[in-house]
Amino acid sequence: MREAGIEEIRRMIREEEPPKPSTRAGNLGTATTELAARRKADPVTHPRLLRGDLDWITMKALEKDRERRYGTASELAADIARHLDDEPVLAGAPSAAYRLKKFARKHKAAVAATVAVSATLLLGLAATLTMYFRAEADRAETERAWQALAEEHEKVLAAQGQVEKEAEKARAINKFLERMLSSVDPKRAGPDMRVAEILDGAAETIATEFADQPEIKASLRTTIGHTYSSVGLYAKALLQLEQALEIQRTVLGEDDPATLRTKNHLVVTLMYLGDLRRAEPLARQTLAESRRVFGEEHSATLASRGNLAGILGGQGNMAEAERLTREVMETRKRILGEESPTTLLSVSQLATRLLDMGRFDEGEALLRMALKVSRRTLGNEHPRTLWIMHNLASALCFLGKTEEGLPLLERTVEVYRRRLGMEHPDTLLTVLKLSGHLREQGRLADAEALAQKALETSRGALGERHPTTIDSLYEISRCLYESAKLAEAEPLAREVLDFRRSTLGEENLKTLKSMHSLAVLLSDMGDSEEAERLCRKTLTARRRILGEEHHSTLETRSLLGQILMSREGKTAEAEAIFRQTLEATRRGLGDRHPRSIQAERRLARLLRGQGQLDEAERLFRHVLKGAREIYRKDHPEVFLSMHDLAWALMDRGDYAKAEPVIRRARDGRRRIFGDDHPHSLVSMAVLALVLEKQNKLDEAEGLLRQSLAGIQKAFGDTHTGTLSAMNNLAGYLRRRGRLDEAEPLVRKALEGALSRHGEGHRKTLTIRNLVATIAMDKGDFDEAEGLLRGALEVSALNQDADLPEILVTCHNLGAALREQGKLAEAERFFRKAVEGRRRVLGEAHPHTLLSMNTLALILDDKSEFEEAEKLFRKVCQNRRRVLGEDHPDTLASMRNLALFLRDRGELTEAERLGRQALQFTENVLSEGDWRRATFVSAYGAILTKLKRYEEAQAHLLEAYDRLNDARGAGHLTTRQTIERLIKLYTAWGKPEKAEDYRKLLKEAADSKQEALKSN
Repeated sequence: MREAGIEEIRRMIREEEPPKPSTRAGNLGTATTELAARRKADPVTHPRLLRGDLDWITMKALEKDRERRYGTASELAADIARHLDDEPVLAGAPSAAYRLKKFARKHKAAVAATVAVSATLLLGLAATLTMYFRAEADRAETERAWQALAEEHEKVLAAQGQVEKEAEKARAINKFLERMLSSVDPKRAGPDMRVAEILDGAAETIATEFADQPEIKASLRTTIGHTYSSVGLYAKALLQLEQALEIQRTVLGEDDPATLRTKNHLVVTLMYLGDLRRAEPLARQTLAESRRVFGEEHSATLASRGNLAGILGGQGNMAEAERLTREVMETRKRILGEESPTTLLSVSQLATRLLDMGRFDEGEALLRMALKVSRRTLGNEHPRTLWIMHNLASALCFLGKTEEGLPLLERTVEVYRRRLGMEHPDTLLTVLKLSGHLREQGRLADAEALAQKALETSRGALGERHPTTIDSLYEISRCLYESAKLAEAEPLAREVLDFRRSTLGEENLKTLKSMHSLAVLLSDMGDSEEAERLCRKTLTARRRILGEEHHSTLETRSLLGQILMSREGKTAEAEAIFRQTLEATRRGLGDRHPRSIQAERRLARLLRGQGQLDEAERLFRHVLKGAREIYRKDHPEVFLSMHDLAWALMDRGDYAKAEPVIRRARDGRRRIFGDDHPHSLVSMAVLALVLEKQNKLDEAEGLLRQSLAGIQKAFGDTHTGTLSAMNNLAGYLRRRGRLDEAEPLVRKALEGALSRHGEGHRKTLTIRNLVATIAMDKGDFDEAEGLLRGALEVSALNQDADLPEILVTCHNLGAALREQGKLAEAERFFRKAVEGRRRVLGEAHPHTLLSMNTLALILDDKSEFEEAEKLFRKVCQNRRRVLGEDHPDTLASMRNLALFLRDRGELTEAERLGRQALQFTENVLSEGDWRRATFVSAYGAILTKLKRYEEAQAHLLEAYDRLNDARGAGHLTTRQTIERLIKLYTAWGKPEKAEDYRKLLKEAADSKQEALKSN
């Protein structure tokens, strides 16, 4: 062609048919060997790899007849994509009749001449053969000629038989498909017939037809199985593919391309079903066979390698999954180019792997590049473009870039709806993904509305028990859970679990996910026993299927740690679980992966609960730093991390530092969730506690009332959150001495808790303890004792003795008994509280130290001074070490030790400690905080013992005025100060003054008795 002129070249293009690629590849001499080596195939089999689809696509692209040629480059690209996806191509093999007709039409004269010449030649050949056979000397040569002719004739007959066989197979399949599709006619099948019903009918028909045509039966089962899978009916798809594979293995053999294609479909279906244990060995086998049959770079081999990568990623083998996915992507780039749809699919898959590994920047960049190329080459609404949009939008939402991610996901949903319809599985999948991200942003009403729409559509189009219908139910249950509507969420969560158990099996990954979610829900509802049982079952299965260090296994281990800690008080075991989980998560996903941050948060919360405040604060700060690096500044995870840090600072008594942190968390949550969201309302309550500790009482009370009103409006009077908010406000009012306001509120909360949770529930116990405490504040120790004894009797039947709420009840009952002078029994309950808290929380936990401090007071009352002093000093030492020198609890320990030393006559140390504690309160407690008056009163008592009566009087009168105003004359702290004034004036020699305060003390006692009688 290079030597021909331009006119000759034009004639050749117009008239001469080019050779097929497979023919050309076998006739290139040394170049044939080079090409085969480049594709890792031998020179004999290499041309065969080009036969079929690739020959047909190339010849259709070069077709001289405009009507048979590809109309556009996009049509050519689409046909290549169909070949790479193992789908039928539009370019089929041209029939022999078509080729003959085409040749005769183009060369009429030449054909006529050829026919005449052929006839003459045939006549001449006959005469020659007659003479030839007569020649004795040429007999042997003639026999060889006939033998060669016979062999060639056999080959032609065999090829003709194969063609006829394939044609017969095609005719049978076409006939069957025509029958199947005709069933869609509404006149025959009804207007509401679904795709699933058509497929069911086809599958049933195959079972009885083609008994003597196993290849046709297998081919049809493969097609129907693939179609079942495309509409989400994976269990039915699995059955068809398994039956097809059984036939193909017997009839065609393990290495036949059709068998390998079915194996790949089967692997993908098993992945959709979550059956990774069964999928992995089949994927490895298929990959090895594809390499042997097709070579390393064939599309079938690359597909098999991609499937294996997906399975390994699902099992947590991220590094191997990334390597395989990257190899597939690079190979497709080299063979097909960077803009091939199949290459873009590989890019998207690699990006997903990188995101799973915490390599967010790299993963996001790949998805952005893939979307840009796909939009340019395939268009904005091509299925591949839409899928990449879906993945990028989800990644952006996950990374907290919701201002870009949510609109992109909404556009994807809109295009899917318009192009495929709301009833298409891909549309419903994207709608549910959008619902999930809206839920994570706190837009619970919008999220639930979308999930409800998906549920209605899926029920109508796909059926009540379709997996997409169940996925919609799952998403609705999550929305209800996030809205704190636990009672409504529970039956939906159980329905989802029951369905997945019955259809997918007990140990399917989706089933295990449902079991885990239900365990979380039950734990929050207080049903720790069933929660623990479900959690242990899930953990056992995930360990076996996914491995010890898969992120899902670690997530369930952490949940078990939380349940053990809340149910059995096994903080040591829980801490070991949390530390191991954090280490394993960091090892697998890195320090800055969201799952690593969540694991670190769980450990920090446990340490905070144990009183290990230094390490807890350090971890909380690290969590906050990581959340800010991974997510945008307004992401919910950032505000949750701020919330935790604020609590840690409050535990240390550093309220000034805690306030700006919790304010930012509260403001951020209001911005993204709204004022009435549970997260915002909880932040309000915590901020109120910080403000109360700083004596900013007006704002604190306003926030508590706003929090209660919001939760009450959203969830009703008897909701768990409402009851907790009532308890919080009542506790605040009680601490302010406003017992008449606090008591009816907390009794209403107790009534609601008894109705909702029952007598022995932990939340009921918490509220009952506040009712008893208020009764003690009012001097009604009999009622307090009855309330607390009743609570312990009921709880002993249902709860573990080391639960925090039970230990609080023991502590409070000891206090009620002490006030009544029942010191021996009071000591027994305080020792029980101390021992339990030591076991659960440790020696240095603030709650343990509180019980130890009160036990020391009891021992002092019983004149067991030696043990009492040891306890007083140990409490003071540990509070200084754990909480700091100027924490209110530390100062209270210094005051108590000073009073004890005063009574023992060690006045020098007593005065030093009392003065030091009083000085610290000026920096820690605000001027109007009534607690400062208790330190003033205690120091006045020490000064009385030192006979510094003038100073003592000034301090005690100041304390009395403050306490009387803030707490009332009948409050315990006010009565203690009156008693100290009586002792002062008695020692000072002023009996008249002493008598005045005795009368005042009697009036306060009488007034309290009258109040008790009226109640």
